[in-house]
Amino acid sequence: MLTVLECRGIGEPIPSPMLANVTKLLDPKRFRAITVPWSAQYGPVPRLDGMSFDRALAYGRELLLEMISDDPYPVVLLGYSGGAALAGNVTAEI
Repeated sequence: MLTVLECRGIGEPIPSPMLANVTKLLDPKRFRAITVPWSAQYGPVPRLDGMSFDRALAYGRELLLEMISDDPYPVVLLGYSGGAALAGNVTAEI
Protein backbone atom coordinates (compact mmCIF):
# COMPACT_ATOMS: atom_id res chain seq x y z
CA MET A 1 0.00 0.00 0.00
CA LEU A 2 1.13 3.55 -0.79
CA THR A 3 -0.36 6.73 0.63
CA VAL A 4 -0.90 9.67 -1.72
CA LEU A 5 -1.01 12.92 0.23
CA GLU A 6 -2.94 15.48 -1.81
CA CYS A 7 -1.93 19.12 -1.41
CA ARG A 8 -4.78 21.06 -3.00
CA GLY A 9 -4.47 24.32 -4.86
CA ILE A 10 -5.13 27.84 -3.62
CA GLY A 11 -8.81 28.35 -2.89
CA GLU A 12 -9.79 24.77 -3.73
CA PRO A 13 -12.29 22.97 -1.51
CA ILE A 14 -11.59 19.69 0.30
CA PRO A 15 -11.38 17.34 -1.48
CA SER A 16 -9.60 18.94 -4.42
CA PRO A 17 -11.55 18.57 -7.65
CA MET A 18 -8.31 18.86 -9.63
CA LEU A 19 -6.38 16.20 -7.70
CA ALA A 20 -9.41 13.90 -7.49
CA ASN A 21 -9.12 13.59 -11.27
CA VAL A 22 -5.74 11.96 -10.69
CA THR A 23 -6.39 9.86 -7.61
CA LYS A 24 -9.68 8.41 -8.89
CA LEU A 25 -7.62 6.60 -11.53
CA LEU A 26 -5.40 4.86 -8.96
CA ASP A 27 -6.00 1.26 -7.94
CA PRO A 28 -7.56 1.41 -4.43
CA LYS A 29 -5.93 -1.92 -3.60
CA ARG A 30 -2.51 -0.30 -3.97
CA PHE A 31 -3.10 3.38 -3.13
CA ARG A 32 -4.98 5.40 -0.57
CA ALA A 33 -5.46 9.12 -1.10
CA ILE A 34 -5.59 11.54 1.83
CA THR A 35 -6.14 15.28 1.52
CA VAL A 36 -3.72 17.47 3.47
CA PRO A 37 -5.98 19.98 5.25
CA TRP A 38 -3.62 22.93 4.85
CA SER A 39 -5.15 26.41 4.54
CA ALA A 40 -4.44 26.79 0.76
CA GLN A 41 -4.57 30.59 1.01
CA TYR A 42 -2.77 33.33 -0.85
CA GLY A 43 -3.66 36.65 0.74
CA PRO A 44 -7.23 37.46 -0.27
CA VAL A 45 -7.83 34.12 -1.99
CA PRO A 46 -10.09 32.40 -1.02
CA ARG A 47 -10.96 34.89 1.78
CA LEU A 48 -10.48 38.64 1.90
CA ASP A 49 -8.83 38.33 5.31
CA GLY A 50 -6.72 35.30 4.32
CA MET A 51 -3.19 34.68 5.52
CA SER A 52 -0.10 35.32 3.44
CA PHE A 53 1.16 32.57 1.15
CA ASP A 54 4.40 32.26 3.16
CA ARG A 55 2.46 31.79 6.39
CA ALA A 56 0.12 29.26 4.75
CA LEU A 57 3.16 27.34 3.46
CA ALA A 58 4.79 27.38 6.90
CA TYR A 59 1.68 25.92 8.54
CA GLY A 60 1.27 23.47 5.67
CA ARG A 61 4.89 22.36 6.01
CA GLU A 62 4.45 21.45 9.68
CA LEU A 63 1.23 19.59 8.96
CA LEU A 64 2.64 17.72 5.96
CA LEU A 65 5.81 16.66 7.78
CA GLU A 66 3.68 15.37 10.65
CA MET A 67 1.40 13.46 8.28
CA ILE A 68 4.40 11.88 6.53
CA SER A 69 5.97 10.90 9.85
CA ASP A 70 2.75 9.41 11.21
CA ASP A 71 1.81 7.44 8.10
CA PRO A 72 2.47 3.69 8.31
CA TYR A 73 2.99 3.38 4.54
CA PRO A 74 5.41 4.88 2.02
CA VAL A 75 4.13 8.30 0.97
CA VAL A 76 3.78 9.98 -2.43
CA LEU A 77 3.15 13.73 -2.51
CA LEU A 78 0.76 15.16 -5.08
CA GLY A 79 0.18 18.88 -5.44
CA TYR A 80 -1.61 21.42 -7.57
CA SER A 81 -0.99 25.18 -7.69
CA GLY A 82 0.06 26.37 -4.21
CA GLY A 83 -0.14 22.76 -3.05
CA ALA A 84 2.52 21.87 -5.60
CA ALA A 85 4.77 24.52 -4.03
CA LEU A 86 4.09 23.01 -0.60
CA ALA A 87 4.77 19.44 -1.79
CA GLY A 88 7.89 20.51 -3.69
CA ASN A 89 9.33 22.48 -0.78
CA VAL A 90 8.80 19.60 1.65
CA THR A 91 10.21 17.09 -0.83
CA ALA A 92 13.34 19.22 -1.28
CA GLU A 93 13.70 19.55 2.48
CA ILE A 94 13.40 15.84 3.11
